[in-house]
Amino acid sequence: MNGKEISKQTDALDQPLQYIMSADECYTGSGSCGTVNSWDVSNFTVTLNKADAKFGSTMTQGSLKTADKGLTWTTDSIENGLIDFSDSSDTM
Repeated sequence: MNGKEISKQTDALDQPLQYIMSADECYTGSGSCGTVNSWDVSNFTVTLNKADAKFGSTMTQGSLKTADKGLTWTTDSIENGLIDFSDSSDTM
């Protein structure tokens, strides 16, 4: 952010990366779980410790591109809309 690293994954991923998103902790279903506000990330870059030609297909939002055969991935923007946990169409 503004040229500074703000997040870094340092432990080994023994499974493929699954999510980059916000969370709402609501476990019991005993009422309204609320919402997660919309958010977006611009100028997103992921640098892997080894090239992975398939990494670009792991994201459903944004369009990841690589110029170095899968080591570094970039996108101009990732946008995630508001999620309303009381609306079943948002949680399916």
